[in-house]
This record gives sequence, structure tokens and C-alpha cells, in this order.
Amino acid sequence: MAQEPESERNASGVARTSKRKWGYDSEQVDAFLERAHMLYEGEGAQLTQHDIQNVSFDLVKGGYVIAQVDAALARLERAVVDKQTTWEISQHGRVAWKAQTETLFSQLDAHSKREHGERFKPGEGKGPSYD
Repeated sequence: MAQEPESERNASGVARTSKRKWGYDSEQVDAFLERAHMLYEGEGAQLTQHDIQNVSFDLVKGGYVIAQVDAALARLERAVVDKQTTWEISQHGRVAWKAQTETLFSQLDAHSKREHGERFKPGEGKGPSYD
């Protein structure tokens, strides 16, 4: 029996895996994308880059193709960052936004140039920390 190609797609264009392959839970993905669309279309910056970077989905057989969902999330993240940047510039002005961006870059650049073993603050107590 011929296996059906990974071409069964939903309205957002994401294909499903075959019934035997693992993919992201389609109901969870659809719910997140629907919520994200509503927040993105709203006023201001209701959907953040952090929201997108921290979403996770269960793995199920016959779910959505992981690479396609990840690509869709990457596109959404770029759109959210662009919208956030435009909003911040409209609220505070281009000069203030550029100054804030340059300050952040300087902090990150200085942090990245620290000696090996000094880039991260030592752990406190018995809490989790980097080795």
C-alpha cells in the first residue's frame, strides 16, 4: 500500500506527518496560532517575542511536521519583533530607540568578551547554575 505524502495541510499551510511519525500536537499548535493571531492584530504589543520563544507543544503521532511549525513560529517572531520595534519608535522616537538598542548592544558585547569562566555569575546556594 502506498504511503500518503506529507501533504495533508491545514488552513495555515502546515502539513501533517504520516500516522506513524511524530509531530507537534495539531490542536495545541492551532490554538496557539489562533491566540497569537488575535494578539498580534490587537493594539500595542500584546504578543511578545518571549511568548513565541517559550511555547512548547506535545509530540503525537500524525501531528504537524515539526520543521514547518518551527518555520512558521520563526516567521511570526520576526513579524512580532518588527511590530514591537515600530511601536517603540512611535512611542519614544527613533533617537531614544536607537540609544536603547546601542546600550543593550554594549552590555552584551562587554559580557561576551569576559574571560572563560567569568561570563556567568556564580550560582547561589543550592539553586541551579552553570558549571
